[in-house]
Amino acid sequence: MVFGPVLANHEVEKKVEDGEGGLFIIRSRETPAGQELSVLYMDGDGQPVWNSDGISLTPPGHPLLQEARFSRQNELVVVWKDALPAGDEWRAQTLARSGQRLWSDNGILLRDGAADSSQTRLSIGEKGQIDLMWEEVTAEGPHVRVRHWDSHGQLEKETVRRGTLADMPKFLPKSF
Repeated sequence: MVFGPVLANHEVEKKVEDGEGGLFIIRSRETPAGQELSVLYMDGDGQPVWNSDGISLTPPGHPLLQEARFSRQNELVVVWKDALPAGDEWRAQTLARSGQRLWSDNGILLRDGAADSSQTRLSIGEKGQIDLMWEEVTAEGPHVRVRHWDSHGQLEKETVRRGTLADMPKFLPKSF
């Protein structure tokens, strides 16, 4: 595929194949309001399906792509964290091949910036489900929190266990 000027002034973060010859290109770009992630979808002939500038995926800020995967639901699932002064905020969005955002304009909040996110683990399943796990320290000591969202962006389950991530291998979801 030849991408030519379509990728000018953008930094390519990741390319995700759709299994039918198409390609989602996730890019980082500067805007007057801040940095954002955008997505461009190219068909099997290398032609942009949407406009050549792509679709803004994140609001302006400091988003850092964490993972992207094309699901068996024929949707692109993207997870990013936004480095905010109060702490990292983790968000996710799903896009259809048509460019439609399926989880609201700004995606869904996976985790707010209230705690350190340096010990965060992420998994995106084949069907587009998301698991996020992190360690927290409270007055009672260290805890591990695990959240699971279904392929529709609905929080299905949240568990908290005492201990650290190193203590958790036998309790981890299969996706980790």
